[in-house]
Amino acid sequence: MKITDPDFFDTLKESLPKKNQVEIDNFMCKDWNVYYELYNPENFEDPLNPPGAWYDPNSNYEYYEKPFRGTEHITIYTDEEKVSLTALQKLIKNSDSIEQEILSTLVNYTFGNGGAYAEGKHYAYAKKTIELFHNTTFTDEEFIKRNLRIDTIVIPAEKDEVHIDFRCGWDGEHGIIVKIKNNKVKEVA
Repeated sequence: MKITDPDFFDTLKESLPKKNQVEIDNFMCKDWNVYYELYNPENFEDPLNPPGAWYDPNSNYEYYEKPFRGTEHITIYTDEEKVSLTALQKLIKNSDSIEQEILSTLVNYTFGNGGAYAEGKHYAYAKKTIELFHNTTFTDEEFIKRNLRIDTIVIPAEKDEVHIDFRCGWDGEHGIIVKIKNNKVKEVA
């Protein structure tokens, strides 16, 4: 389904309670992709000043020349019988500004110790390791975009909220969930 279809929301509202999930064309975070499996960021140490001869930063990640999976589609999911699409409508309408807020929040979440399970220095070490591997530099934002991919938007019971699930280069099993309420990032989990 395409968000530009004139009956997009009507079709979605009708389909979701029956199927629980519907795949749509992506409308945000299109240039975000997973190029790395970083395993556990806590394993990264400063590659320019390694803790010992035993430390091999290249054993801490896997690089995908082609991204893990494309970002052409997003799955919209709900387990609610009555679906309110108000929050999704707002998300689509304001996707550019919300995407930027999500990116800023995730940079703080990882590099700024805003809540990630590893200290920010380990994400900085991972970024430096990847930069050395590619012989380039990335901004924190570019690095985040190379390690996250939007996967699913969950419509919960709360009418003015959506949860965006990202596939994550450092937590492939669980990913990262960004909760959006009233067009603002409410929480990262």
